[in-house]
Amino acid sequence: MKALLKALSAVVVLSLGQMAMANVVTDAGGAVVDGVKTVGSTAWDSGKTVVKTLSHPGAVSVELGTFGYGANFAWSANDTTEVVAGWTGGDFSSDIDLQDSYINWNKVLGDEFRDFQGNLKLDTDMSNPYVGINVRPWANRFYVGTGMIFQDNELSATLTPKSGTSTVRIKGVDTPVNKVAVTMESGRSIAPYLTLGFKPNKDKRWGMFGELGAAYTGEWKTQAVVNDDPTSQHSQDLTNDLKGDNAKWYPIVKLGATYRF
Repeated sequence: MKALLKALSAVVVLSLGQMAMANVVTDAGGAVVDGVKTVGSTAWDSGKTVVKTLSHPGAVSVELGTFGYGANFAWSANDTTEVVAGWTGGDFSSDIDLQDSYINWNKVLGDEFRDFQGNLKLDTDMSNPYVGINVRPWANRFYVGTGMIFQDNELSATLTPKSGTSTVRIKGVDTPVNKVAVTMESGRSIAPYLTLGFKPNKDKRWGMFGELGAAYTGEWKTQAVVNDDPTSQHSQDLTNDLKGDNAKWYPIVKLGATYRF
């Protein structure tokens, strides 16, 4: 706008020194066009600078980990600080024979189910958008990540004996059951996290990364139903046992691939 005003002022001064109306019109038109070109060029260059500033240090990543699968966008404020925002989650379902698995599910599920013989049907619905900051203290491939996860996770597990009944440990006593259903959901809406990461680059565009850490998820809301009777003493006792074993920290393990703009 300033360039345009200067151009118009020059036209006015020039017109006072000349008496020919044709020259005034010609010079004014040329000055206006030059002014518009200058303003347009400045605006275009400024726009390109803004876009370049916002996008050039940016990177988009896909990831898979203990909070599910997802993606994130990172923006490098400088050589050592990176702002990141993303989402992980997903729906997962599985039907597992506890005795015919490479994973010792009895230990994974806890002491209450160590003697259970049968099948585990597991359904999860996870949603974990997050924002954070990655800091590279030594300006190299290692970084420390911290931020907030806005968690909304639900888990349901149904244990069914293969034949008749099986045993679940309730209040330290082996109790025969013919069905156990457990539901869990996030106890906190916001979970702070801390991770250590490593991000090697294949070239200027492509790279990989891995992170290890934990999030303070708080105590999960838990309910157990034994033999389809939520009001029974067994159901209440097993619910209390599972709440007592409830971990407030959730491990973060993730791997991903990155493309940098």
